Amino acid sequence: SGEHKGTWDECAICHDQPDDRKAVTCLSCHEHNQQEMDKEHQGISGYAWNTQDCLFCHPSGEKGDFREHDAQFFPIFSGTHNDQWQDCAECHTVPENKKLFSCIDCHTHRQDKTDAEHAGISGYVFNSTNCLGCHPSGEKGEFRDHDAQFFPIFSGTHNNQWNTCSECHTVPENKKLFSCIDCHTHRQDITDTFHQGMTNYAFNSTDCLACHPTGERGQFTDHDALFFPVYSGTHDNQWQDCAECHTVPENKKLFSCVDCHTHRQDKTDSEHAGVSGYVFNSTNCLECHPSGEKGEFKDHDAQFFPIFSGTHNNQWQECAECHTVPSNKKLFSCIDCHAHARDKTDAFHQGMPSYVFNSTDCLACHPTGERGQFTDHDPQFFPIYSGTHDNQWQDCAECHTVPGNRKEFSCIDCHTHAQTKTDNEHAGINGYVYNSANCLSCHPSGEKGEFREHDSLYFPIYSGKHNNKWDTCSICHNVPGNNKAFTCLDCHEHSKARMDDKHLGEVNGYRYESTACYNCHPDGKE
Repeated sequence: SGEHKGTWDECAICHDQPDDRKAVTCLSCHEHNQQEMDKEHQGISGYAWNTQDCLFCHPSGEKGDFREHDAQFFPIFSGTHNDQWQDCAECHTVPENKKLFSCIDCHTHRQDKTDAEHAGISGYVFNSTNCLGCHPSGEKGEFRDHDAQFFPIFSGTHNNQWNTCSECHTVPENKKLFSCIDCHTHRQDITDTFHQGMTNYAFNSTDCLACHPTGERGQFTDHDALFFPVYSGTHDNQWQDCAECHTVPENKKLFSCVDCHTHRQDKTDSEHAGVSGYVFNSTNCLECHPSGEKGEFKDHDAQFFPIFSGTHNNQWQECAECHTVPSNKKLFSCIDCHAHARDKTDAFHQGMPSYVFNSTDCLACHPTGERGQFTDHDPQFFPIYSGTHDNQWQDCAECHTVPGNRKEFSCIDCHTHAQTKTDNEHAGINGYVYNSANCLSCHPSGEKGEFREHDSLYFPIYSGKHNNKWDTCSICHNVPGNNKAFTCLDCHEHSKARMDDKHLGEVNGYRYESTACYNCHPDGKE
């Protein structure tokens, strides 16, 4: 059967080894020579000039059965181009190079027509290589990048809706022009009503694409940012139709939360008791729940207590965890929520005026819920939130070393200076003792060098001409271990000769030394 029917009379013509019928030869029978066959099979993978390879690719003896051509290069045994050619040379016009091929010579379309048909397609060139690049299976209209670059026509709702480009691109010579309106059957009046209230809506194809880039219904992509999250958050995928919320079709500005939710007014009223400005209507629902999340009372932090920021951020999921009486949101409990016991809390707050173990007092001293915010500490006792010692400590126990008695405190344990150094620094100061109570007595604001009695006991340094002249005791008291010793001469710029000239013969007992200066000028005046 086939092309070789009746070609031979004797088996030996092909089976040239009588004792081995499995041995065959194609080469001696065919008239073609190796050089011609090598050219004809150029580019075919696995080709070799021998009988076994001839038989492998031509098992039926038919011409041109290169079975791997479809998978490796282009479908010629399947699809649109099946049985279109009888000879390789119809596409491969250069016989000695099968890598070269021509689509243009074979097809009958003209370049001007093809150019117009491909207008607007990126990378289009009228040559065979580019033809294959976009039409690898030889099928019509396979512009594979159309979905990603322009609009999904091979996937999604519009998959397989069209067979010809001209159904959307109604101006053949310009593929940048397209029409949604001609294809869809909806009327403008219906579409206008459906899109009422949507920003920048216009009944034209360009605007259709802007809001429906994937061609899916109802993708008003700005709805989340402009109005309410319907594509994210709790309400994602809750609705399929605008009319479920917008119950008046001709006015999208009107909406209803109350119709959709199943909660009753009496229950909702109780849940919002104490919330300022609450009203059971959709507009007020949106105002306090702009993202649709439960319990977003945005003003709670500023008006009452920070639950969306600070230490207590995300600590609770339900109002009832703090507001244990559902019908009265003005009532709240700190004590039920915290795990600390009363005896421990009492000891911790010992010595604090007006302390009481109840929620109202907790809030009064801890308005932001932060630990250790005893806001009256600065004016009543010692500045720990201002001045030199601001932010020096994180825990009361750093100064109050006896936990059961806040009246006890220590300056000495905290500071690193030694007693001998401090004793020398305070030498001559009336009533000085190296203990915390005395430290506070002379340094009530914690600032360095505030010996307030210096003016009345010795010399005015906080008033008069010498007010704010010095920052350190050692400027005047130049003998470190003895603050009774002092100098006026080092500080003043006047010379001995000038002072002698001014005082000799005028002032009885005049001497150019600090003690004599002080005797005549005890208040620093001339």
